[in-house]
Amino acid sequence: MEQDSTKNKLARGAWSSQAGFIAASVGSAVGLGNVWRFPYVAGENGGGAFVLAYLISVALLGVPLMMFEFGAGRRHAAGVFGVFSAIAPRAKYAGAGIAVIAFLILSYYAVVAGWTLGHAGIMGLGIEPDFEVFSDSWASLALFGVSVALMGAIVLRGVQGGIEVASRTLLPFLTLALLAIAIYSLTLDGRERALEFLFEPRFEALREPRVWANAMGQAMFSLIIGSGVLVTFGGYMRAQTGVRDSTALIAGADTVIAMVAGVAIFPIVFTFAVAPAAGPELAFDSMPLLFEQLAAGRLVGTAFYLLLFFAALTSMIAMMEGTASSLADALRWTRTRAIWTLLPLLLVTGSLSALSYSPVHLTLFGEPVLDRMDSLFGTFGLMLSVLATSIVIFWVGKPQAIADEIGPGA
Repeated sequence: MEQDSTKNKLARGAWSSQAGFIAASVGSAVGLGNVWRFPYVAGENGGGAFVLAYLISVALLGVPLMMFEFGAGRRHAAGVFGVFSAIAPRAKYAGAGIAVIAFLILSYYAVVAGWTLGHAGIMGLGIEPDFEVFSDSWASLALFGVSVALMGAIVLRGVQGGIEVASRTLLPFLTLALLAIAIYSLTLDGRERALEFLFEPRFEALREPRVWANAMGQAMFSLIIGSGVLVTFGGYMRAQTGVRDSTALIAGADTVIAMVAGVAIFPIVFTFAVAPAAGPELAFDSMPLLFEQLAAGRLVGTAFYLLLFFAALTSMIAMMEGTASSLADALRWTRTRAIWTLLPLLLVTGSLSALSYSPVHLTLFGEPVLDRMDSLFGTFGLMLSVLATSIVIFWVGKPQAIADEIGPGA
């Protein structure tokens, strides 16, 4: 088994170093889940109570699950389908289901990535941003296609030449831009109400199962747990890379950036009377209000949305890599063939979400398709994937073998 695993790793490729692995993993986690999804889900779930439940979920569920996903991937040197098949033949169906859910999340995630690219263009041209006008045009569909094309071009360049290089290059710029905006937001009139809303929990809200469900769902979404990505990335890890230390750095960086995003957005929300529970449009309704107040608002706004797009792009790349790896393992295809097969399927599937924010206003059970996909797959589907991953690793499989892979103290 160990010999087969080593051969498979050599054939699949590997990260250049531990720093490269951490950069790629943080890049895959940090993106729209932090800056787009975290603030609006926090707003819909009462702010501080949600944040507390989220931090508990990251510490008690997120970090341990991340370690075991990385460990399982490195032990078997495969994607989630290949790893589950190696653990137990019947578990391959769960692996296939996880890959499908990740693909469906990617399909609408790429639409929102297109929104960030569109807003970069709008700010750059000096046009007054209006999300309602934007969503009544065909821009959402067109920009979705651009996002998928750019993602495909990077993924096809390979593990080191595409994924790792993109993460190392783009992530620092997004982090610095977000910090700068958060610092400025703390000078606004609404900062005290924002910080109270975000960090002073109403403890009675913690009795609501919905708050915990959404907090755990957001933790899983942001850390991309249960999506097959961590298992796949673990399959590219070198033997000398420390799993526990790497996991702590990745989870810590992702959580800090989510908090910074909340600090950046909620002072704007309360200063300009934007509804905290505005939903998926929150980052696209609130942020332009801040940029209008800046002397160099047009330049800053353009840079922010462009960098946000690049952060989203790194997450898209990771989800595509995880899905393609599983398809390649299942059908014994090359990685490249799997990617070329998935790209047109992604264009078809994601178009449904893109059309929900277009003149068609496509809905599913009374909600825009994108919103419905996010609630079905981004929260509950991902929770099912996490449950399936936990059952396969800790019950069906041999957790001690994976713990040994992780190292002492796991």
